[in-house]
Amino acid sequence: MLKRNKLFLSVLLAILVSLKSYGACSSDPARIVYDINIFLSTIKNMFPLKLGGVTAISGGSPESYNSLPDIPSSPLCVCMNPFPRIGLTLNYWEVAAIVETVKDPYCFPGLGLYLPLGINSLASGTEQQGQGGHKKVGDDKKFIQFNAYTFNPIKYLQLFLDSVCFNYKEEFFYMSVVDFFWNDDMWSLVVNPECVVLSSPPAQIACNFVDSAAVAANKMPIDVLYWCMGSHAVCPLTGSIKSNNLFAANAAGLEKGVYSLHRKGILWGWLGSQALCGPYYQPIWKKTAYNKQVIFPVPHPNRVPVGYQSMLYDKGKNPYVGSKADNFAWFLYRYRSCCAF
Repeated sequence: MLKRNKLFLSVLLAILVSLKSYGACSSDPARIVYDINIFLSTIKNMFPLKLGGVTAISGGSPESYNSLPDIPSSPLCVCMNPFPRIGLTLNYWEVAAIVETVKDPYCFPGLGLYLPLGINSLASGTEQQGQGGHKKVGDDKKFIQFNAYTFNPIKYLQLFLDSVCFNYKEEFFYMSVVDFFWNDDMWSLVVNPECVVLSSPPAQIACNFVDSAAVAANKMPIDVLYWCMGSHAVCPLTGSIKSNNLFAANAAGLEKGVYSLHRKGILWGWLGSQALCGPYYQPIWKKTAYNKQVIFPVPHPNRVPVGYQSMLYDKGKNPYVGSKADNFAWFLYRYRSCCAF
């Protein structure tokens, strides 16, 4: 199965590389300074790094929390797989994936490519079902498509491969445009019936006044309110988002996407004592385990938490006009707990 998945990813990557940039979602030519800035910001945002419960490397993002309340309390850990070992607990932020939130289905702004597939024409046809972007400027109804695929710089650069914490197998590739349930609010209720309750006024009030206030004051969302993303809500669990701010809608689209991938079993839990020896099934996400960093079209230097107010970092992040506008790429950061040796 693993070999089959790797073959599929290799073929898909070959197709993407062979395609030319498409006008609706093409990016600027590669720039050395741009690439260096992204690489350096990625390294900085991995910290702080804790080893055995002690901060080995300080630093991190000034716009996010830099430690978590539920990391393993014991400095020592014991694991039986992939082989018996005793080690020290390791906790750090890692880039786990690239997520692209787009108005144009089949658009890959992070790669500067357009994949001309005709799959699921419903998802690229009407404004109500699967249409990316928004109806008109100023309209508070938007629909966001997203792509998510594994991206781990430490692994790809062959760094620290002597540790099982950095040498693990996780590969996925997801396109919401071919996901029927992402593109229809009514059908989404079939697989997410809890949204009937989580879309209620009391549930939305909890997002508007409790979770959003916590993010504003402490820069840390409240995990118990798992249906909230600051003032936004995950339901309906589709690309439908109400927001007058396009950048805020895309940030919420990314966060909805992460929640959706957990429900589908594509993303698993990697935080806390349960994750020291490997990931565990986590159908309900833990918001404090994730941060995001916009990297295209204009990168932001810091990672920010779920529900972070877009007005604090959205200036100049969408410089394009016309068909090239409104397509974004992000680094998805995940807080890792692992048993290192």
